Amino acid sequence: MMNRTFVIIAPKLQEFAAPDWEVWFTVKLIPILPSFTAEMLLEVTADVNCTNYHVIVKGLNVAYSQMPVERREEVAANLVVYLRHSVHQISQPACKQVVQNDTDWLALNLGQFFTYVPNSDLAEFNISREVILDSLTGEQKVERILTPGLVDEESAVRELFGSVVKSSGQNQLDEFFEKFVSMSAQRNVSSISTAVSSIILNMTLTDLVNRFETFEPQIFALWFQSYLHVFLPGIGNSCVQSTNSDSDWLLKNFGQFRIIANFTDFINLKRDFNGVKAAEFLTPSQLAELCSDPSRLSGPADVQTVMNALQTQQLSEFFDALSPNIRVNEPGYSAEVRRTFLQTVFARGDLSSPSVTDLELSVWLTVRLRPLLSALSPANVTVYFDIVRARGCSVKQEAGSFYLFLKSFFLQFGFPDLNSFQSLIPEDRRPELLGSISMAELSEFLNAPQTLGNGSGLCDLLSQYNQTARYLEMEPLGSVGLARQVLSCVWPRVLKLEIQSEVDQWFDRRLVRYLPLLSSALISPAQLSSAACLPYRKLVSVLGNNYNFSKTDFTPEDVYGSVKVYLTNGGSPRCYNASNPQLNSTNWLVSYIGIFIRYVNLSDLNSFVSPNQINVFLENPENLQLLNGTATVQSSVANYYVTQLYNQNPSFNPISLPGQFLCGIPSFAFELLGAADSLVLIQRINITSALAANLPSLSSDTIQLLGSQSAGLTEAQISSAPSNVIKGALSTLSAVAGWNQGQANAVIQTLIESDFPINTGSSLLSLGTLVKGVPAETISGIESSELLAISQNPTFISNILSAPDIVQLVYVMKIVSIDETKVIENVPDALAGSIPRVLLIPQESVNVTLINQKHWTQEQAVMLFGSVASVSKDADELSEALLQGFTCTSAQTLADPKVKQLVKACRNRPGRQKVQLKESQLMCMYNYMKDEASPSFTDLPSDMLLYYNYEKVEKANCRSYFSAVGTADYTVLSGVLDKQKTLFNNAQNCLGISGQRLSKDHVEVLGNLTCTLEPVYIQNSDPAIIESLKNCRDLSDAQISAVQTLLLSGETVYGFSVCDMVPNVLLFIE
Repeated sequence: MMNRTFVIIAPKLQEFAAPDWEVWFTVKLIPILPSFTAEMLLEVTADVNCTNYHVIVKGLNVAYSQMPVERREEVAANLVVYLRHSVHQISQPACKQVVQNDTDWLALNLGQFFTYVPNSDLAEFNISREVILDSLTGEQKVERILTPGLVDEESAVRELFGSVVKSSGQNQLDEFFEKFVSMSAQRNVSSISTAVSSIILNMTLTDLVNRFETFEPQIFALWFQSYLHVFLPGIGNSCVQSTNSDSDWLLKNFGQFRIIANFTDFINLKRDFNGVKAAEFLTPSQLAELCSDPSRLSGPADVQTVMNALQTQQLSEFFDALSPNIRVNEPGYSAEVRRTFLQTVFARGDLSSPSVTDLELSVWLTVRLRPLLSALSPANVTVYFDIVRARGCSVKQEAGSFYLFLKSFFLQFGFPDLNSFQSLIPEDRRPELLGSISMAELSEFLNAPQTLGNGSGLCDLLSQYNQTARYLEMEPLGSVGLARQVLSCVWPRVLKLEIQSEVDQWFDRRLVRYLPLLSSALISPAQLSSAACLPYRKLVSVLGNNYNFSKTDFTPEDVYGSVKVYLTNGGSPRCYNASNPQLNSTNWLVSYIGIFIRYVNLSDLNSFVSPNQINVFLENPENLQLLNGTATVQSSVANYYVTQLYNQNPSFNPISLPGQFLCGIPSFAFELLGAADSLVLIQRINITSALAANLPSLSSDTIQLLGSQSAGLTEAQISSAPSNVIKGALSTLSAVAGWNQGQANAVIQTLIESDFPINTGSSLLSLGTLVKGVPAETISGIESSELLAISQNPTFISNILSAPDIVQLVYVMKIVSIDETKVIENVPDALAGSIPRVLLIPQESVNVTLINQKHWTQEQAVMLFGSVASVSKDADELSEALLQGFTCTSAQTLADPKVKQLVKACRNRPGRQKVQLKESQLMCMYNYMKDEASPSFTDLPSDMLLYYNYEKVEKANCRSYFSAVGTADYTVLSGVLDKQKTLFNNAQNCLGISGQRLSKDHVEVLGNLTCTLEPVYIQNSDPAIIESLKNCRDLSDAQISAVQTLLLSGETVYGFSVCDMVPNVLLFIE
């Protein structure tokens, strides 16, 4: 749009008078100025005087924040071109009337674009570096550093970054790096020049050195793993060359802080770092990371060196981290390397000791040593089996499982397939031994590779297993192939069921996850022809209830083929028996044909049920509802149905019939209708909302009859309607809710083309809900005073809030143009978010009440917070929109008691929305509150409590602490802090949580902390945990699986039936 607009106005630029420049560059072009190019700027400023140039800069300055970085740089360069060319003109007194100092000169001639002008260029205009630095915001300083060519000189880097380091408060440095991390991510910058990196890193570390002793581990991690990550290469080779060995390098450069780093960090900083040679100084997790890359281990000797660095009690932690990585890359580890790991465990792990529980031993054999067992040497086979045999009976007795008994002896050699497994079970003990296998064990066995073989033994196994029904209901499906074989095994049994409650159990609970895997073979005529009536009826219901045929090898037509064969044989009508309570319902069409009635022709229907027998079904309301909801019932069937119905009951009220049947009703049926029913029926026949889109043409009367249903009209219908029809129906159309943008645009465009005036506030009001379709240019052409006058109309404001952002912005900018000193007073509360931040510079007089009631964005709130907070007498009166602007920079200007009041004002309060705060704000708040003696945790923001030093929480108060922090949003935490796990560990100690089950009381206290729990806690906890998990923004796949397991256990308030579950619980199932 900017390009097209510029092509139009460019030839007329020479004719522009001063007011024209003002109108175009501060009002009309504002919405599209972010697309203004440097080439356009050169053309516009070619012969412009300084006064009009300043107007151009003012307009571009408003668009600055919405321009991409590259365009800002290009615009800045061309502004300098103009200034150089016009240097004599801009030095004249007439061009410097409002310039009191160099800061004013920068704002007037370059605006915010001076950020991208090199110091050397600014020096040509006698602008000192001191003024430049004083004029730069923290964000602009980051932009200069990130922009190549602006501060490459060492002196320039030191001056610029020195202004950050030497600022009055330490939070300036913290905020600088927070902005740097955010903006470098936006620009996809992963590194900067070594010279700049080295200077900034050295100056930062010099400034931080006196703060290190106050750093808690998470703060240290935040600095070195997030803030300084890009700058760490600045350490350079000098730090490497000054050490004698890798151990020496590690100790000199990291000291005790080495335990916080990842092994990858050492490699990134010293490419040839040999972890094996420094193994004695590495943590178990670092050693595991070292060994997770087999290329770092030259052989068994290196493995032995690493293992010697570990204490016996650290072996489990080490292998918990290492074994999953070995499993992923097992071929990369030589047999000798894996064997050395095994020998160390056998020699030092003492797995035969009675102190090692059966459960712990199982973890060792099935998880930690699993990827190593293939390297078991003949010499160690005896050792291994001695461990297993010593526990074999006790494990078998404890688990009570024949499966585990076999598994313990086949572990490293591969488990037998299904047929071999069954051959190992004595025939006379088969029920007993199969019954000893838990459902989870059976699931594990069936899902193992090569277990099924040709699948011939699966049906036999499931027929003899005494928990097959619960297995289907409770255990995961496994692979699609397995699930389909399981379904095919139990399907014949299901189709023979004769009791309704049993049918419902199978379809609604046991097979509910398998039914989407039905195949053409399972619904074929050969399979279904002998099915009992009750399961057949249930199957018709399932397949007709939004069943997803796109993932099957059969279609609805295929289903009807089987339906036709079934109903044609076995009696007429099949499955109807007036004397049988289970088969005497007259909703026969619904029960046995369902939605597949769309495929029924008259011949088929007569073969299912004769004309003499169909009468009993004709007036059933469920059958009529089925016909009403089926859009494509064949006309022969519809006519036959209506004829039979009125032959049987001539007085039947047609108002109960489906719409498509109404045209076949005999005329005498209408003569019996009363006035009210006649009117309803006429409206049904003539027009409904669903039929609105099919109307061939529109008239004012048609639109009036449609009323609120006019939203069903298409854009094409609206555009093709005569303009006099649209204008004549405007009073109706303007009151319709639910217009989409295209419809509103079509109505407004028709009005504009018919010369309908949209040039006053009252004309905008007359458009009602259609105002969203008014072009931004039209809004721009209306007098600002007119727009200000209607800003007090709540209905208009509600309607314009649904308009595109650009329309809202133009409307706001027009109001702003009336008086920039009364921006806050004039702009409606709901539209305050569209006010450019540059216009929110704090005024001398701050009206707290006025500012407090407006809807601010967080960026706007940051600009307003300091001035409002300084004059507010009651922090609790401040709105959530203002409180979200809390920053350390603003807080430094206030007394500590006032800051603490503001922190407490951000607490969760009934009847108010939560104040949305970021991590830097929360950590700043904590620094002000951390020395409070015995605080009331409910008086503090729950998110801030995430950073509270738990060591300061008295044991007697720990429950109230976790109850308060349970309402926090755990997604605000940086991943590097790893606070969630620490919080839960402390909660276990506080609440006396042992094992992997949480009681209802535990769940109620922990609240949102349950969102961070491992799956094993979720599936084993009191069902009340479901209510807490509804509040979680995001759960992992493993957590969702655990929720599903708990939901399907039948122990929750939702029972077994998915139909009884509320929508947000259903999300876990889906």
